[in-house]
Amino acid sequence: MRALPHDETLHASFSWQIYRGQGYQHDPLLHGPFLYYITAFHFLLFGDTDWTARLSATLFGIAATLLPLLLRREIGRGAALLACAYLLISPVFLYVGRFLRHDIYAVTFELISVIALGRYAAT
Repeated sequence: MRALPHDETLHASFSWQIYRGQGYQHDPLLHGPFLYYITAFHFLLFGDTDWTARLSATLFGIAATLLPLLLRREIGRGAALLACAYLLISPVFLYVGRFLRHDIYAVTFELISVIALGRYAAT
């Protein structure tokens, strides 16, 4: 496993402070608190390591890769599987999907929103 670069150390440090009961002070430069609280939760469950710091980002990356399957009715089974495959082999998505930053959470929630909006429009 590679060492955490500067951005990840900041996010892991803030999460560790929450995990240790030292609270969280919002700073607009650092986006919202979701990343910090979910990472602190994983620290609580599995201990505070580099691996657990990246666990939530990895899980969200896996979920985002599988989300096109929810569009099978709208785009067809083959296209949904192809979209999953493209996300699976995408170097950019692989990098973003394991990096402890807010990007993968935003992408996953955006995909969920698009799917929900499409389902709502269909009804």
